Amino acid sequence: RKTNPVTVLVLGICSCLAVTAQLKPALVMGLSVTVVTALSNFIISLLRKGIPNRIRIIVQLVVVATLVILIDQFLKAFAYDVSKQLSVYVGLIITNCIIMGRLEAFALSHGPGESFLDGLGNGLGYSLILVIVAFFRELFGSGTLLGYQVIPQSFYEAGYQNNGLMILPPMALIVVGVIIWIQMEFFRLFIKSVFVDNMIFAYFLGMCSYLAVSKTVKTSAGLGLAVTFVLVVTVPVNYLINKYLLLPGALSWISPKLASVDLSFLTYILFIAIIAAIVQILEMVIETFTPSLYSALGIFLPLIAVNCAILGCSLFMQERNFSNVGEAAVFGLGSGIGWLLAIVAIAAIREKLRYSKVPKGLQGVGISFIITGLMGIAFMAFMGIKI
Repeated sequence: RKTNPVTVLVLGICSCLAVTAQLKPALVMGLSVTVVTALSNFIISLLRKGIPNRIRIIVQLVVVATLVILIDQFLKAFAYDVSKQLSVYVGLIITNCIIMGRLEAFALSHGPGESFLDGLGNGLGYSLILVIVAFFRELFGSGTLLGYQVIPQSFYEAGYQNNGLMILPPMALIVVGVIIWIQMEFFRLFIKSVFVDNMIFAYFLGMCSYLAVSKTVKTSAGLGLAVTFVLVVTVPVNYLINKYLLLPGALSWISPKLASVDLSFLTYILFIAIIAAIVQILEMVIETFTPSLYSALGIFLPLIAVNCAILGCSLFMQERNFSNVGEAAVFGLGSGIGWLLAIVAIAAIREKLRYSKVPKGLQGVGISFIITGLMGIAFMAFMGIKI
């Protein structure tokens, strides 16, 4: 993420913008660049000690051009239509900044194995951005993915229309810009919410259902997804309530006379009311569509409403004073994924413990506490990672 060749280093932008009107050519271009980057890194690394410094650029470009010729011939033989769509951009892989950049920065000073992995990683990072951009442009611009109709015909009959602007070249710039914005603003918050500020291991929130339900992976995953859904909905909703209703002066948008009104004392009752409403709706949906999961969760499904991780997440949101509803939503999603990860992990371990010789006094909840503590120590390692 921190060294993505497109969104961070701004390399390989030309083809990234040019071939992303449809998903298929974007996939092929991404794979082609990945293969060329990985293999050229590997070959140059093998030859690095025998290449005179004065002609290293010539040698590097000859190696890259040879690999591109092979890719071009392969596409013409086995994917001719895609080859025609990509047009000159296959040949222009030779001038892709990512490839030359990795040869100079890495392959000339590292071993073949490391160089191959470096090229593979950078190629996949480039491919990921291509695929994301092409996915949204083709979906909203043409209503298809990989050429197959995705948006139902009934949508069109109801008045839906494809956004033709999405397949025009300028939209590639806008989509990449949005991806960069999301990556820079929200990715760090999401990762920190999942691993560093994990609701279970960092704040001990939601421990009751975490210990009581985590006997099987299937049930734990169901409860974890339910908790995640509730967090994703309630945290941004409570953010809006807090910003436009509860904070001192929040009601000034209604009338300047209300600028002095402070309703922050209603925080707890309004937050928990939103949570209870969402949990009630979720309970009805699960009972209707997955009665087996509803039975397995039992009383712990309605108890999601009083899962302290959920109310705690909204209170942390209020305390941390996020700048927009997007940050609040990402915080809720990350906290939910972190809680889901924790309960599924402990459930998987507890399933394996059934076949282990656990001392009688530790069987059940006792060993679960010890394992949770050990998992918490493991998660503390993420605190040392600078995101």
